[in-house]
Amino acid sequence: MGTSTIAPPEIQNGFKKCPFCSEIIFAEAKKCKFCQEFLEPPPEEPSTLTVHQNLKKCPFCSEIILAEAKKCKFCQEFLEPRENNFPQPKWNPGIAAALSLIIPGGGQVYRGKILTGCLWTLFVAIGYGSFILPGMILHLICISFAAIGNPYKE
Repeated sequence: MGTSTIAPPEIQNGFKKCPFCSEIIFAEAKKCKFCQEFLEPPPEEPSTLTVHQNLKKCPFCSEIILAEAKKCKFCQEFLEPRENNFPQPKWNPGIAAALSLIIPGGGQVYRGKILTGCLWTLFVAIGYGSFILPGMILHLICISFAAIGNPYKE
């Protein structure tokens, strides 16, 4: 009589039961596609084991997906690291206002409008030199103009 090896009931024909939800999954799966639990720690970098020219195996659940896929349709894991594509403001309105409060025109210089900042410094100094009230009014206007605008475009 020949000896034949029979796979344990947990692993047969390339499939196994998930230890968390008991669903049948691929034997080499690292993440269950049903309960989303990792069966072992996730890989550092996804492998690109090519099954077919246009297909590959998901490195998390071992399901066959398109080679150009960015997210597995079975386990919902992203296959490539995602980049933060949120726009960053070029300047902060609060900082611009505070700089113009300390030095008239400082907020405009902070925003990159150097000529405007120099003109505001000159006009506010002339306003304070002639009378206090016109200088204060120009200073407040300078502060408000430093803070208004779209910090994502300018």
